[in-house]
Amino acid sequence: MHTDATVRLLQKGRPVFFMTVEMQRDYKKGKYATLHAYHGSGVRNIDAGGHLFVLSDKPGATAQFRSEDAGRRAALAFSGSFHSGGDLEKLRDVEDLSLGARAMPAAMADLSAGVPGWAREVLEELSVGDLTLADLYFQTMLEEVPKMTMVGEALRPELLERLRELESFRDYEARVKAEADAEAEARVEARVEARVEARVEATTQAKVAEAKAEDLKDFLILRGDAPSEYAINTITTCRNPALLSAWLKRAYLGATSAQLFPEPKESKDSEQSGA
Repeated sequence: MHTDATVRLLQKGRPVFFMTVEMQRDYKKGKYATLHAYHGSGVRNIDAGGHLFVLSDKPGATAQFRSEDAGRRAALAFSGSFHSGGDLEKLRDVEDLSLGARAMPAAMADLSAGVPGWAREVLEELSVGDLTLADLYFQTMLEEVPKMTMVGEALRPELLERLRELESFRDYEARVKAEADAEAEARVEARVEARVEARVEATTQAKVAEAKAEDLKDFLILRGDAPSEYAINTITTCRNPALLSAWLKRAYLGATSAQLFPEPKESKDSEQSGA
C-alpha cells in the first residue's frame, strides 16, 4: 500500500463500521495525537465505531509508534477510542455484564448537556464497587460537563461522603471552594472600594461646597451687600455645590442677598411680636 485509505461497512445503506489505514513512514513526536484526531473524526462523521491501522515500511518507525501506543493504552488515554458512545450505549443497561464493561459506554457518552440520571447511578455504583473506575468516571464528568454547578446539582447528598475517597472529587471540592472564596472576597473588596469611593466623593463634595460658600459670602460683602444672619447660615450650612453655584450666578447678575435668601415669614412674625 502506498497511500491512505478508508473502508466503510454499510448495513441497509447506513455506515456501521469503518477501517482507516494510514501510511506513516517517519515517526514524529505529536503525530500519534493527530492520528487519534483522525480516528475521532471518523467516529464523528459516520456515528459508528471503527479501527485505525498505522502502517510503515520502516521497522524503526513502526517500533516507535507501537511503543507510544502501548504507553497511551497503559495510561487509559486511548483504550476506548475504537468505539463511539452510540455503538456501546446499549451495553450500559445489560445487567449481566461486569461493572467495568457497563461503565465504558457510560464514560464515553455525550455529557455536554449535563449529567443525566443514569450517569449519576453509574457513578454511585462505581463508588461502591471500584474506586479507580469511579475516579476516572468522575474526571470524565468534570471534563465533559459544561459547568461544575451541574455536577454538584446532580450528586445526591448521601453520595458525597463516599465520593470524598476519590482524588478527583477532592480536587473538585477544592476548586468549588476556591471559586466560592474568590467570589466572596471579590464582593467584599467591591463593597470596601465602594465605601472608600463614597467617602472620597463626599469629602470632595464638602470641600467644593465650602469653597463656593466662601466665594458667595465674599462676593456679597465686597459688593456692599449686608447678608442677614439667616442668609449667612443658609450659605454656610449648604452642602450642595450646584445650588451654591446657582446662587452665585444670580448674585453676579444683580440679585441681592435679601432676594436670594428671604427671611422665613415665621421669623419675621416672631420679631414683630417680640417688638
